[in-house]
Amino acid sequence: MISKRIAIVGAGVNGTSIATACAKRGFDVTLFDAGTPFAETSSKSSRMLHGGIRYLEQGHIKLVREALIERDEWQRVAPHATRIETFFFPIYKDSPRGRMTLFAGALLYQWLAGRFSLGKSRLHTKRDLLKAFPELNSENLLGGVSYCDLVMDDQALAGILLGEARSLGVNVQPNTPISDITTSGTLRAHGKALSFDHVINATGPWASDMLNQANIDSRFDIEHVRGSHLLLDLSLPHALVFQVPADNRIIFCIPQSANEVLLGTTEHHHCL
Repeated sequence: MISKRIAIVGAGVNGTSIATACAKRGFDVTLFDAGTPFAETSSKSSRMLHGGIRYLEQGHIKLVREALIERDEWQRVAPHATRIETFFFPIYKDSPRGRMTLFAGALLYQWLAGRFSLGKSRLHTKRDLLKAFPELNSENLLGGVSYCDLVMDDQALAGILLGEARSLGVNVQPNTPISDITTSGTLRAHGKALSFDHVINATGPWASDMLNQANIDSRFDIEHVRGSHLLLDLSLPHALVFQVPADNRIIFCIPQSANEVLLGTTEHHHCL
């Protein structure tokens, strides 16, 4: 029996994971990327493997529960590429959310994780926070809340996922821009027409552009959001999460190494 041939366009975390899943089911899989696998969206995140504590505020309980279970799976399959981190919310007089509101959310987050919990959520006094983070502005500081989540090494994780895909027979084709995809399974790579049984568009933010260029109609569209991140020469014992009084968003300060911190915001609507 001849296995079906599947082409996947986009070798980020989604495309590579789809390729692995298809290969496990016995399909002949080729994974294309216009540049280097994992070099675009998958390498430009907050580097968190989290359950989405902020989504509790919108009532997305089921989504958070599913994400927490997936978080545990990542920790299980890639222990050396992940680490448990404690996140501290400093709470000031002008903070949009108070101590008890945030503590209730942190406890719910821990409870939803169930046996997949990474640690206890806690209330902290002003003195506790200043002892742990002496550089914090003490003026109008009321105290804080902490919870546990998972942080990843994105390059190590990329190596694990690509290695698994290749070990299952996935043909990974980097530096191979794709054009002229069709619903019948053909595409063009390096000027050569190739034929597959199915083509999967896993190009992330460029998914709609690829369909438009190929004149393929879709009832779906991409809503683009962005996160803005900076890497700072700074040392922190644990991660900090600041609330922005003006618009209720939050900013993460996550240690990446002994002397480097990633400073980043949550999602913001973006037009390409």
